[in-house]
Amino acid sequence: MLRIGFPPVRLEILSKISGVEFEDIKRNKKASGRHKDLNDLENLR
Repeated sequence: MLRIGFPPVRLEILSKISGVEFEDIKRNKKASGRHKDLNDLENLR
């Protein structure tokens, strides 16, 4: 986890989320069919 700033104005960036696999994200983006998600999917390859 990357923390930037101090409370109450702090950003926390998570590199992993428990229970979510990378393949699930790719499958969901493809299934959505949205242009933004399809573009994200191309950039993940």
